[in-house]
Amino acid sequence: VVAEVCDRVLVMYLGQIVEEASVETLFENPKHPYTIGLMKSIPTIDGKRGEKLHVIEGIVPSLHQIPAGCRFAPRCPIADEKCRSHPPDLIEV
Repeated sequence: VVAEVCDRVLVMYLGQIVEEASVETLFENPKHPYTIGLMKSIPTIDGKRGEKLHVIEGIVPSLHQIPAGCRFAPRCPIADEKCRSHPPDLIEV
């Protein structure tokens, strides 16, 4: 639906913007690990019946215990100390 209706997309995790791009750019080349996980979880028309969708590992934190830095860091397979202490920089690609 997003690809058909929108020109630009903001991807948010726990109320924090983690990525912004044109629809075309986002679907072709997502940058943030959360966006990549979301894109992997989209079912495909040619997928096998009963095949499980991709799951983003970990548990979404409580809104009362939102982590510092990038809010996705506790679930991110590539997070480092900078991710855990500073929100992601939005850079234009």
